[in-house]
Amino acid sequence: MEDEKESRVDQKTKRNQDAFLRIYSQGASIKSAATAAGINRRQVSRWVAGDKFGFTERFDAAQADFKDSLIEMAMNRLQEQKSSDSPLLLITMLNAYIPEKFRPTSASTEEVAKDTIK
Repeated sequence: MEDEKESRVDQKTKRNQDAFLRIYSQGASIKSAATAAGINRRQVSRWVAGDKFGFTERFDAAQADFKDSLIEMAMNRLQEQKSSDSPLLLITMLNAYIPEKFRPTSASTEEVAKDTIK
């Protein structure tokens, strides 16, 4: 009986994780994906910490899926862009979600100070 109850709880946890990850991978924030999946945002942190059902790896994969969709959007927009279109929102999203690839590097404070003194 105890095993059956635990199994039902595990099945519900897995379904909730799957629902959250499906919504999150489409570009929702953690909070909005959690709300849409019917869970509390803190539950996501507990899943990451506990890594039940390999949640951490699946969470990372959902983030990667979203990043890939941004890159696809950027490429499509570049192909369809008119000279009058502003790419500001897209650039902002790329900077926010894929900084290692799209955020310009900045000089360190020490370098700026040295240049200022010159």
